[in-house]
Amino acid sequence: MSALQAEIRQAVEAATAPLAREIAGLRRMMEAQAKAAQPEFVTVKEAAAILKLTEKTIHRYCAEGRLEVRRDGRRKLIRYAGLIETAR
Repeated sequence: MSALQAEIRQAVEAATAPLAREIAGLRRMMEAQAKAAQPEFVTVKEAAAILKLTEKTIHRYCAEGRLEVRRDGRRKLIRYAGLIETAR
């Protein structure tokens, strides 16, 4: 790399550094907002879509105790945080 190329690279990095920091900050804010917007509970159908499994499998996971379940009348509601841990 020539001296001119090195100088150009340094100038570009210096000029774009503030933008990169601002983008990183915006990304952190968006991730925090997305995390805050997550529901506490989801339905069996939503859980199946999130985990890309069948509803029958979600019901089985609930029966086995692999997912934390709360009842709302006849509906099963599954804790979203536990669902995400199961996906890992």
